[in-house]
Amino acid sequence: MNYWKNSEIVGLTSDGRYRRIVVQEERLRSGTLSFAQNDFVEEHAHLKSDEVFYVISGTGRITVEGEIFDVGSGDLLFIAAGERHAIRVGESNEPFVLFACVAPNSKDDTVSST
Repeated sequence: MNYWKNSEIVGLTSDGRYRRIVVQEERLRSGTLSFAQNDFVEEHAHLKSDEVFYVISGTGRITVEGEIFDVGSGDLLFIAAGERHAIRVGESNEPFVLFACVAPNSKDDTVSST
C-alpha cells in the first residue's frame, strides 16, 4: 500500500504545467497532468491500454474518436484501448489538472494519429 498527500501530487510549475507520475507498477501507471492556458496534447491512441481521466480542476476539451467533450472539475472519462483522443485547454483562469490512469502499463504502445 502507498499513500500520497494532495500536496505531493498536485502543484504547478512556473509555466502552469507538469506531469507527475504517482504510481508506476507493472499493471498500472497513473499520475497528475497539469496544462497551461491554450496547451494541448495531439491526437494519439494507446493500442493495448485503457485510460481514465478524472478532472481535478479547471476546464478543457477532450476529443475521443472525433466526439468532443467539454469537461470540468469532477468529470470522468474512460477511453478504451485503441481509441484516438486529444486534449485542448482554453483560457481558463483555473489550472486544468487531470488525474490519469493507464492499464495495463504498456509503456511503448502509444501511437500518434498524425
